[in-house]
Amino acid sequence: MHWFLFVAVLDEDDDDEDEQTQQSQESRKHRKKSAATKSRETLNLSRSVEDDIVNWIKEHPSLYDKSLDAYRKMKDKKSLWTQKAASLDLTYHQLFTWYESLRTRFGRLSKSKSGQGSKRHTQREEWILKTFEFLKVHISRQPSRSSCNVSEFNLVCT
Repeated sequence: MHWFLFVAVLDEDDDDEDEQTQQSQESRKHRKKSAATKSRETLNLSRSVEDDIVNWIKEHPSLYDKSLDAYRKMKDKKSLWTQKAASLDLTYHQLFTWYESLRTRFGRLSKSKSGQGSKRHTQREEWILKTFEFLKVHISRQPSRSSCNVSEFNLVCT
């Protein structure tokens, strides 16, 4: 009888631990979900404002030309971005994210793809290709990496 009572006490402790573990897991899930569901802020700028920003970027090669010593001075570059953002009534993060996004799109759009016919570009994509053409010589492409799947019996690389 004492043995049974002892087991019952252990079961209650286990239940408490299970509840705590479950609450902890739910808390982690909630944190992950809330971080993952944060919506990205959309920045809608007029074409004239975008053209103004691009011209400003062209005037400041230290923002994109890796061969310049000033390119490595992060504080100076952040200060430039912050000043320009303030003049447009934007935050540093909004302006810099806009630039990085379009720079990335330009890189992807300008990358030649073998074996595919020429895809028709949207008006926006055509604008990006034309406007950010000055970045083409400053993009250093990394060689693609092959992916390997390791199964139990063989190795397959593509």
